[in-house]
Amino acid sequence: MEKKRSALQWAAIAASVFLMFFTSLITPFEGLSNAGMQVLGILAGAVILWLTNGAGWTNFLILMAMMTVPGVGVKPVIAGSFGNDTVVFLLLCFMLSATLTATGLARRISFWFVTNRLGRKSPWWTIFMYFAALFLLSLLLSSTSTFMIFMPIMVEILEQVGYKKESKPAVGEMMVLGTVIVGQIANSCTPISHAMSITGMTTYTTYTEGTIDFFTFCAALIPAAVVCSIAWCLYAKFIWWPEVSKFENLDFDALKGTVGPLTAREKIAALFYVLVIILWVLPGLAKYVAPGLYQSISVINQCYPPIVVLVVLNLITIEGKPVLAFSDAFKSVNWNSFIFMATIMELGSLISNADIGVRPWLGTVFTPMFSGMSPLVFMVVICVFGIFLTNFVSNAVGLAVCYAIALPLCLSIFDGQVSPMAMGLLITAASQYAWAAPSSTPNAAVAAGSGWIDTNTMLRHGLVVAALMAVVFCLVGIPFANLLSY
Repeated sequence: MEKKRSALQWAAIAASVFLMFFTSLITPFEGLSNAGMQVLGILAGAVILWLTNGAGWTNFLILMAMMTVPGVGVKPVIAGSFGNDTVVFLLLCFMLSATLTATGLARRISFWFVTNRLGRKSPWWTIFMYFAALFLLSLLLSSTSTFMIFMPIMVEILEQVGYKKESKPAVGEMMVLGTVIVGQIANSCTPISHAMSITGMTTYTTYTEGTIDFFTFCAALIPAAVVCSIAWCLYAKFIWWPEVSKFENLDFDALKGTVGPLTAREKIAALFYVLVIILWVLPGLAKYVAPGLYQSISVINQCYPPIVVLVVLNLITIEGKPVLAFSDAFKSVNWNSFIFMATIMELGSLISNADIGVRPWLGTVFTPMFSGMSPLVFMVVICVFGIFLTNFVSNAVGLAVCYAIALPLCLSIFDGQVSPMAMGLLITAASQYAWAAPSSTPNAAVAAGSGWIDTNTMLRHGLVVAALMAVVFCLVGIPFANLLSY
């Protein structure tokens, strides 16, 4: 049951309605048309709605407002939102993720990491392997899915060795916050089932008409994600430094015994999932290793592999049941993320629409703040700002705000000095480094309410880790983003 809306939320709704529907009646700012004035109002109203009322029903109100923009209309908004092929791609990714979750394969992988030879070496190796499993699966699944998989595993481990939630042991606080942190970091570096990563890639396209392919996205951002995850593990052991001696009592064989033998269903699911990833990576990889084949391979649209595999897995039956029933795949769709992405795709399209003129106007507004700044310092400022902003507001708001500031500047005063693709990659990743406040991500909110950590501890360590990650992210992420963007 939803909580009763507060007076502040009602005030935010009223203000947003005015901004989104009636700003076109106000004399526009210099350089803006009436349509541009309304789109600017929709952007402001959308941010207010997302901050105060979440990214659910609010998206329908935002979509309706975009339909009323002069010269736009209903059909173009529907086509640019729900008809966008990237939005369909996200839907397919959510459905495909059920090959790992519904078959039990994801849980098996997580227990294999924790109970293997390295995981048994010492308490800290057990914890590190827990985070390694989390990182690997979060590359392939949404952070929400992996959080829901790993939280029960974490609780099972902690309770088996004698830690109690009521006493809020430091190791429990560290592990629950770490589950949010590592999941968010891993989500930031691949577009597989990751709404914000896909949103960032497509927002870049709406601003520049260019594209970021699957391989470039992963190759540019995975190195920073790996180093940041290692930095988290070092922080957990040497700075947070909780007492972990009870992990010596962990019964690894009992944990391993809960998953049973590998089934034919899991083997088939794993085979086809890997095949889909190869087909996603292949076109982008061909640009670098086999340029002559690129034109032929690039016809493999990103939607083809998951569509084919979802059909095939529904047709292959084991003991009279499909490997992946369509109903199970359908249940795995995060409809809030799907509708939000549809909304932000069309909003980004309107902002970058040359006839409406919001993008050049934003460039003019922000130019005085950044003129005279070196390109490298500009990139660092945007990355650091994005990371700290998204630790207090939703990833969606952080991404939208940073794109609105940075991309017009990349195409104006930093044209030829800062690659818009590099900036888009960095913004997309940075906007997902969120874990300090419950408002930053749904997982952070669930973690704060889990009983294993209080919000003060979460905020204190979360902000310190955010500062650490901002440094590491800039040191590793900027060079790799620049390298793969030209």
